[in-house]
Amino acid sequence: MAKVPRKINHRNKPIPHKGITTITKEMDLQIAVEVREEIIELYQEGYALDDIAETFNYDPDFVFILLFIAAKHGEVTRSYGRRYKTS
Repeated sequence: MAKVPRKINHRNKPIPHKGITTITKEMDLQIAVEVREEIIELYQEGYALDDIAETFNYDPDFVFILLFIAAKHGEVTRSYGRRYKTS
């Protein structure tokens, strides 16, 4: 793994705290549990992220973030970019 140079050497001195920021203000990151489970299931079955987003009328970025977080928690096992089904 490549080492990325940091602007602040966080090991020798504390990082100045600039407050809390929102990563994105463009989307509301709340969803019904049933819809979340269905999106994960469809993705696991091989449907494309864009097709799933269109089906539920969600921003594809929202679906990506949902799947990314679910994968981080071990709920998604399909590799990204592997497409099984298309619409």
